[in-house]
Parts: sequence; C-alpha cells; structure tokens
Amino acid sequence: MDLLPSVGSLNQNVKKSIYLMFDLNGKKSTVGAGSVRLVNGEKVRFYLEKY
Repeated sequence: MDLLPSVGSLNQNVKKSIYLMFDLNGKKSTVGAGSVRLVNGEKVRFYLEKY
C-alpha cells in the first residue's frame, strides 16, 4: 500500500502531478516538513502545487 502525504483535506496526487508543499514564515521550504523544527510564533502554510 502506498501512503501519500496529506494534511487535513489536502491530498497529494502523483498521477496528476499535484504535490503537497509548505511555506515557513512566508518562504517556500527547501526541506521536508519532517526536518523542520518550529519555534513558537512561526507560521506554516500547507498547500497543493502542480508540477
């Protein structure tokens, strides 16, 4: 079974080239979400983007 990343109602769809992305404090992240350590007050926005 392939587990695709999702956050809330946002679901990645590789077949349609739609990927889950996120911004940290208004800037696109260059690492995966699992590699980020949040500090109190930082803002994270998850969204879908087509490539």
